[in-house]
Amino acid sequence: MAGLSDVRAVGEQIVGPICGNRARKYEERDVCPMVHAYLLGRYSGVKREVPVWFGASKRYIDFRFGDWGYGNNPCVFELAVRGCEGGAQLSASQNRPELQKLSRFPPERANGGRFLLLLDLHLNPILESELRPGYDSYYLGKGKYLRQSVSVCYVHRDLHYRVIWKPLEAQS
Repeated sequence: MAGLSDVRAVGEQIVGPICGNRARKYEERDVCPMVHAYLLGRYSGVKREVPVWFGASKRYIDFRFGDWGYGNNPCVFELAVRGCEGGAQLSASQNRPELQKLSRFPPERANGGRFLLLLDLHLNPILESELRPGYDSYYLGKGKYLRQSVSVCYVHRDLHYRVIWKPLEAQS
């Protein structure tokens, strides 16, 4: 069964060899093929660009992997990467489309869970105390569709943690 430890392992196997002892100038478009290659070599039932329907429009989730074909516990995840130059690519507001897609993905198609994998290639990590408040207070707004919670997994070469984002809680 695919789950949190598998998604974290994907992040650690990608961030560790990429970073080494210094930051690299990689972006999400550079890291995505590496993640796909790692998943293909490690897990069964890997699919890339899995569709999610929003009414009549179709959007795509980056990866789905797990025991598909051998069981029914796959997980899905979106990827966000902060490069060596820093920036706000890992904040909740920057990842709004990813959170929308993941929270709307049907639970029966992702029994292993929904994850937003934040890969940090910057030299200095973002502490959990800095990242968590942004996700805890982030609200997508009203909607008529049922939304599921999303596990936000942060991976840096020196630090990793998980934050649970709950879409239905409006903080004021």
